[in-house]
Amino acid sequence: MSLSDANRNKQDIALNFRTIINDLVGDGRLSVKDSDQLSLKTRTKDQLKWHPLELIAEELMQNPNGIALVTGTTGSGKFTML
Repeated sequence: MSLSDANRNKQDIALNFRTIINDLVGDGRLSVKDSDQLSLKTRTKDQLKWHPLELIAEELMQNPNGIALVTGTTGSGKFTML
């Protein structure tokens, strides 16, 4: 089987906001408190059509002193405020 055949048969993974938030918490890159803050945020009708990562980036731009997203290896002390 060629690589193109394998890619054709591979099922796409649908990313949703909750899955991404849960993965960030599971990887130690986001606290439960901060994930709750992101999850409870009210979204506009337009934002409901956005990709989940766009919602997280939007929060970073609107609230630079908000939640902390660990960007380095876990425990490295590097983080980006969202």
